[in-house]
Amino acid sequence: IASAFAGMCYAEFAARVPKAGSAYVYSYVTVGELAAFIIGWNLILEYVIGTASVARGLSNYIDSLFGKVMSNALTEAMPIGVSWLSPYPDFLSCGFILILALLLAWGVKESSFLNNVFTAVNLCTVALVVIVGAFYINVQNWALDPDAAPDKDGSGKAVKAGLGGFMPFGVSGIMAGAAKCFYGFVGFDCVATTGE
Repeated sequence: IASAFAGMCYAEFAARVPKAGSAYVYSYVTVGELAAFIIGWNLILEYVIGTASVARGLSNYIDSLFGKVMSNALTEAMPIGVSWLSPYPDFLSCGFILILALLLAWGVKESSFLNNVFTAVNLCTVALVVIVGAFYINVQNWALDPDAAPDKDGSGKAVKAGLGGFMPFGVSGIMAGAAKCFYGFVGFDCVATTGE
């Protein structure tokens, strides 16, 4: 619901101020330069962190598909001995970011077209998963009998399986899960940067 309201706000702003630039331009036109300056730098910070985390995640997924060959080789060849940093330099994620930067430098129309293509692929993938998954629905999986809740996971560690029933972890469990899934709905603000 919060994502829908935020998306509607962006749609309203885009209708009132039909220029590329997202929240920076909206705040510049409606509120003033100081607010636009602060929002602009916050957007840069958001996009840098978001792009880095998505590139790192994609790199980890690709590395996992190939049996952790890249991470093992780079950890042995170029280890980083700082506890709060990655154990190795991630050149693959850096390459993804450089490719995206080149696409953006190429031009707004071309990158906007590519953005539309990727959005269509993403929507088709989600629709395919929902349609195919609909054939495998098992209503028995929607509720967990408290006696059937496992005490241990596959590795033998104790696991908290909740109270059973439809919402085994209650409303707090739903809120915790929704907070983690909220990241999947972020990105509609990025579309506003390409509109004009």
